[in-house]
Amino acid sequence: MAATRLRRRVANFTIIGDELYKRAFTGPYLKCLPPSEADYALREVHSGVCGEHLRGRDLAYKIMK
Repeated sequence: MAATRLRRRVANFTIIGDELYKRAFTGPYLKCLPPSEADYALREVHSGVCGEHLRGRDLAYKIMK
């Protein structure tokens, strides 16, 4: 049972070069960031022109660009 679950979950990821990416349902591959880079990306986008006026989905979309 656990092996089947793991196989399904692993199918959503791919390695390109030395980087891990998650397959998006619609759209491009999403690069998996280590916690330090993810924190930096969130801070950079959040401190931009829009500041704290972005909804969660909009913030995630902006980071994916």
